Amino acid sequence: MEPTGEPAYKRRIAELEAENAALKKEVSALKSQVADLVRQNAQLAEQIARLSKNSANSSKPPSSDIVKPPQVQRSKKRRRPGGQPGHPGVGRLPFTSDQIDQTRELPAPSATLAQQLRKHGEAIFRFLFDSAVPPTNNGGEQSLRQLVIDRRITQGSRSRMGRQGNARIWTVLAACRKQSRSAWQFLQNALSAYYFHSPTPSFLPQT
Repeated sequence: MEPTGEPAYKRRIAELEAENAALKKEVSALKSQVADLVRQNAQLAEQIARLSKNSANSSKPPSSDIVKPPQVQRSKKRRRPGGQPGHPGVGRLPFTSDQIDQTRELPAPSATLAQQLRKHGEAIFRFLFDSAVPPTNNGGEQSLRQLVIDRRITQGSRSRMGRQGNARIWTVLAACRKQSRSAWQFLQNALSAYYFHSPTPSFLPQT
């Protein structure tokens, strides 16, 4: 006779189902752990690749090196510039006396300086006797500064007429600025003098 209650095979099936569910849960946890380990491994590989870069094997500057890369030891023996010992050498042979038609002695640098001082000495040392003459040309260079900036930005003019026009306009602007005059008024007077044949304006002081 069979024992009363639940059959034995049903109890076994229930145990196996419970064990299967536990195994599935354990497998799911192991898969999650494997995914975490794979992600950590990728992060470590990326960090190792980043830390292994230095100024010697990448475009990073030397200041970013954590550990300075080893320097290549070069030989202390260096070749001297020019021909090395044993080289036959190539040179130009000097002229013979029958090949020379004329000789001339060149003046020493001091003689050249003395000649320039005799020729231009009065203009060079004029600032010592005339207080209106500055000892340097800083004022002239400062006057040309804005013109040089404008030429660099606009690339100037390629025609002769354009260069002359630019030079005249900048001369008017610089002269009017130094004399505290209106450049617009000066240009207006110049155009009026051209079209109506009247006296042209001048930058010279009125006496």
